[in-house]
Amino acid sequence: MQAKFTNRIQSIIDMALNGGVRSVPLRNPSQFKTPFTDESHRRRFFAACHRAFEKAQNQMILLLEELRDESDEDEKARIELIIRKIADAIAVQMVQTQTHVMRRFCIHNTAPDIDFETLKKAQAEANRLNAESRQTFALLADLTTFIHIADILHVDVRGTPKLSLIELKSGKVNDVLLSALESYVPDPTALAGC
Repeated sequence: MQAKFTNRIQSIIDMALNGGVRSVPLRNPSQFKTPFTDESHRRRFFAACHRAFEKAQNQMILLLEELRDESDEDEKARIELIIRKIADAIAVQMVQTQTHVMRRFCIHNTAPDIDFETLKKAQAEANRLNAESRQTFALLADLTTFIHIADILHVDVRGTPKLSLIELKSGKVNDVLLSALESYVPDPTALAGC
């Protein structure tokens, strides 16, 4: 089974970690103060990175879906972990040197299992967000091993870079809550004195 996935995993790694810089090369940092020639170059670089991240993310999901049919549980777990570590590498690039932020994403002792139904719903939203602007990128948090507090990690590098977490409402409990809220009529006096 390992040989079956090795080339695809290597392709995903290459896309995620090298796709942007291969498409829009940077200047040598030992010769220049900034790796970018100008603002346009910076925007093109981030757009190329985000496009490469998206392609890699979509390929990771396809590979994980194929992996579900494999019978060797130990090898399946090992390959899934490798794939999830690629998502971790993308997340680290998005957060850059802000390790204090990354430490706050993890609330479990181990990475939760992937729920494919939730992951596919989050993928649809992430791809929608990614299509809005290449200056933003939405990473599926469930693909990572250390982002346990949201469905999507979203970075926006238009202007001052912003990082946000997006929680998508899904699941049986949320469906029950949402259906109850649809028929709920708020009492305006309930907020009096707050």
